[in-house]
Amino acid sequence: MKIKLSILMANYNNAEYISRALDSIFMQECKYGYEVIVCDDGSTDNSLEILENYKKKYKNKLKIIKHKINKGAHKAHLSLYKNATRDYFCVLDSDDYWIDNKKIQEALDFLEKNTDFCSYQGKTLVRDSNGNEVVYVDFKCDNVGYNSFDDFLVNGIYPTMGHTSSSIFRNVFLKDGVPKSWVNCPISYGDTFRNYAHLIKGKAAHINKIDSVYCMHGYGDYSSKSSVIKDFDVVYVYEDLFYCFGYFEFLFVSAKHYVHNMPKLLEYINEVENPKEKTKRLLGLKELYLKYSNKLNEIEKYFESKKEQIGGGGGNTTYKLVA
Repeated sequence: MKIKLSILMANYNNAEYISRALDSIFMQECKYGYEVIVCDDGSTDNSLEILENYKKKYKNKLKIIKHKINKGAHKAHLSLYKNATRDYFCVLDSDDYWIDNKKIQEALDFLEKNTDFCSYQGKTLVRDSNGNEVVYVDFKCDNVGYNSFDDFLVNGIYPTMGHTSSSIFRNVFLKDGVPKSWVNCPISYGDTFRNYAHLIKGKAAHINKIDSVYCMHGYGDYSSKSSVIKDFDVVYVYEDLFYCFGYFEFLFVSAKHYVHNMPKLLEYINEVENPKEKTKRLLGLKELYLKYSNKLNEIEKYFESKKEQIGGGGGNTTYKLVA
């Protein structure tokens, strides 16, 4: 059976959860061939022992990349991206899992039929350490909805579309190697980056069905951050996207968040790590916005012509239905 999908998983000291994640993959009922590629980023628990046991059972379906030391999420994902050469790929964190055993079948059926789409995303159940649950980005559509790059920038900014655990992508970037811009971009390992990158290349399908679980333990790369740091990050994320892809729309969104968050950022600047560095970067951003002010004003007029207010609230977006 030809392998169509690469399932990428970065792991660091998640021995407690990784079996659940792997089982949710290997329970899949589908006619498509798939491979699981795990990068163990220097774990000091028994993660590797668990992975080796799965390797014995699933042989050619599972590949293990071993980092001798912990290199961090960005480099772990770059190691995974280098091995993602199939027609489709997705990322499943080692503490998250799928709950639909037809997920691969339904996603690839859709993407094979609809070649103008570059991503397929369902809904995700967010579960915290106390067992509380909420649906992540509860987008509104009857069955299958979609958005384009232009639609999404107009109607909703952050958070972006589906969660990592529910997203499957057409591989339009990685077949010939990892782009240099991805290597140099500090956020290329995240779902915001992957979502926007693929939205540039094609439409995103949104399925009105919960098919994955995102577990928040409070110590993850993003979930452990304070609200102030997240406010800084959302400004920087779109700056990074601008430098990576060259779209001034990203810089425009960065500027909007900058203006909205600036009073709070200045109030708490001394409470964050490296406040002088953060202040310097914020001032540098202001100079960048001024440098391209004419272009940003053009974009603002365009969005005003759409009579849609740019701002947060992607979760309230009503998606167009797929015909």
